Amino acid sequence: MIDVVLDCIIFDLQASGGVSRYWVNLIFGLAQLPEPPRLHLLIAEDANSESARQVIELARRNSALELYPYESRLLERIRQPEIPKDLAARAVFHSSYHRSAARMPNVLTVHDFTYEERAGGWRAFAQHWQKSQAIGRSSTVVCVSESTRQDFRRRFPAYRQSPVEVIHHGVEPHFAPDPNPASGLRDQPEYVLFVGRRDPYKNFWLVVEAVKQLGTLMLTIVGPPLSIDEQTRLDLEIRGRYSIRSHVDDVQLVNLYRNAFALAFPSRYEGFGFPVIEAMACGCPVVALNISSIPEVAGDAAILLDADAPELLVAALEDIRSVGAREALVRRGMAQAARFSWADAAAKYFALYAKLSSSGASA
Repeated sequence: MIDVVLDCIIFDLQASGGVSRYWVNLIFGLAQLPEPPRLHLLIAEDANSESARQVIELARRNSALELYPYESRLLERIRQPEIPKDLAARAVFHSSYHRSAARMPNVLTVHDFTYEERAGGWRAFAQHWQKSQAIGRSSTVVCVSESTRQDFRRRFPAYRQSPVEVIHHGVEPHFAPDPNPASGLRDQPEYVLFVGRRDPYKNFWLVVEAVKQLGTLMLTIVGPPLSIDEQTRLDLEIRGRYSIRSHVDDVQLVNLYRNAFALAFPSRYEGFGFPVIEAMACGCPVVALNISSIPEVAGDAAILLDADAPELLVAALEDIRSVGAREALVRRGMAQAARFSWADAAAKYFALYAKLSSSGASA
């Protein structure tokens, strides 16, 4: 049986988010394989996020999983984890976020280059330095999209000839259309949905401008609480026509997708783009930019804009008012979402672990 050490450092770094979602689903997917590996989970003693609790509960119920609690040290995120020598001698190491382990085959997953591409400054420097350290110690690099692999090749030219695998994320089964819709497809649902952070590259205010021009539609925002400045500006632009949902669970998010007029996702940069595939799986039409990883994830199942111009977003949303256009988007979206499975992702990671385990490659 293959032994894999899974480093859950991501639970120290975020209470929730795309990487935490990926990590939980990968662990569950690996545990559900017909012949699962032995999973040894490094997890902080005080880990208490919802994601961490899910993983801890799974480990308590599944004998193939073993918890290795650790006490977080100063700058734990950049330290090499302490792994028992007997385990290190036989296992493959895979960190959830840019750490590496000595004397073991290492797998590194690169999610994106958001800090480098969009933030800049010391955060971009720190992120790039940590990635560089982990890449240099890794036996294999995995990227979550072909777009991210291209970014990796560009930013790390020394590794252009090195093997880099692409393993897409999946979508959870509960992201699905309403099994009992009241009256089939809706002609004009009430709101445009915006999901995620509102950093400048996410183009939130582009969506606000489009909704402003479409007077019959509301805007539902799923993401961090509004700042005073954001609320003031929203009241100036679309007073009484927006709502904010800052703390939603998956049941609530699925319901929001199912009942939305469309998801507007005009982000200029994504490593993968979870909201695109989640919305499609729920039968929600998607309008996004034709850039970064989005066309790779969306395929021909979304309206992809060639520029982040309000008039283009308005025209796309107007097109969705057509019942025929809407039905076609929904149909293609559900077919596209079905291509992304956590079971498939887990099987590909397992094959990678097995290859490294048999080769004995070490950092």
